[in-house]
Amino acid sequence: MKALFILRAQPLHKGHLYAIKNAEKKFELIIGIGSSNISNTFENPFTFKERKKMLELAGLKNKVFPIPDVGNCEKWVNQILKKIDFDFVISGNKWVKECLKERKRLLSQDF
Repeated sequence: MKALFILRAQPLHKGHLYAIKNAEKKFELIIGIGSSNISNTFENPFTFKERKKMLELAGLKNKVFPIPDVGNCEKWVNQILKKIDFDFVISGNKWVKECLKERKRLLSQDF
């Protein structure tokens, strides 16, 4: 079973790595980097490429997809579903969970 782990990684930290490593024990894990189209701001200082590199430097070998912000929940979900095949969603973000709850099964357990 495939799970999509959505995070911004601004920056990637030990909590992310802990959750990813635990999720990998149960799923074929795909990583989606949210707000991939935004960088050089206070909340999103790093580019998508920099965040992807952080994952690589941490030793993660998962498929990584950019997930740009589009400002609309339905459009955002549709763009994800067009390019990524998955069964479950893992995210700590309330908005992400709200947008995807009708379309994919959310994992409520802690990782």
